[in-house]
Amino acid sequence: MANVKISQLPTASAVTSDDLLPIVDSGSTTTQQASFQQVLDYVTGSTFNELTVGSLSASFLYVSSSVIQKSGSTKFGDTSDDTHQFTGSVYVSQNIEATQITASVVSASNFYGDGSGITGVTGEWDGTHTGNAEITGTLSVSNQITASVVSASNFYGDGSGITGVTGEWDGTHTGNAEITGTLSVENGNINITQNAYFLQGTATGGSNVSLIGVSSGDEIEIGNQGYTNRVVDDLVVSGTLIGSVAFSGAVGSEIQVSSYSLSADDRGKTLIFSSSATQGITCSSGLDVGFNSTFIQYGSGQLELSAASGVTILNRQSHTKTAGTYAAASVVIISSDVYLFSGDTSA
Repeated sequence: MANVKISQLPTASAVTSDDLLPIVDSGSTTTQQASFQQVLDYVTGSTFNELTVGSLSASFLYVSSSVIQKSGSTKFGDTSDDTHQFTGSVYVSQNIEATQITASVVSASNFYGDGSGITGVTGEWDGTHTGNAEITGTLSVSNQITASVVSASNFYGDGSGITGVTGEWDGTHTGNAEITGTLSVENGNINITQNAYFLQGTATGGSNVSLIGVSSGDEIEIGNQGYTNRVVDDLVVSGTLIGSVAFSGAVGSEIQVSSYSLSADDRGKTLIFSSSATQGITCSSGLDVGFNSTFIQYGSGQLELSAASGVTILNRQSHTKTAGTYAAASVVIISSDVYLFSGDTSA
């Protein structure tokens, strides 16, 4: 069959892996024979599937393993309407650049870009994230955010839906802070270095309210704008308490018992006694130095002072009683358990 053109050869009805192909050695220009399988092994390392020659325009190789390792670029298709299908997974070790990727799942360790071209994302995200996450714009959550720390430059809303906040706050705040409701301090102090304004409400509890850094000559103002201000418990001042108006004590209800003992609650009060019989007043032990109280004999019965154990009562005339109806007298503790009795008194 020498000098026969390929186009003159008869058409093969089928191609098998043991069919022979002429191979020309590049060194010696000698023509040698090679089976179709040998050629496939060299080119792809794949298994040959017997197909009719007429179907060779379609894919007739099924790659059983990836063995092609050639440098250079590879191009699939030559027109925009070409479709390339892969059954299974496609792994790319470097980058994928595409004008459009359509897939049920796209997974990667990193996505780059501003995401402006990502459309059609309608599924919800439900999962966890380890590390930092930064959101430029607005994060809208219709249900809950659960986190050990939530940090933002601004929080908006009335906070009515914030629940389960049990952690302690320890820090500083610059600017104005307004509390609607109750501020409870269980232990420790409230330290105010500048101004504190209490417009309404009461301060309760046993903790101290300290003004740190108040020097001599500094003014501490309690109340303005016509508000009525009162101290329910003791107001202890270390130093001098100077008032631009008179200090007035509360007037107690009429007392008719035959015997009455002074207590810390009577500090600064005016006590009215209205019995027709002699009424005894006991000067109790353990009250603070500076304690003072005023007595009014409003009835015909005299008021007679007596000293509790360890207490001393001083009077210029050694009097221990009031002088008569409408007589007013007072006591003040001038040292520990030492009362000074003065006023309209009698023996």
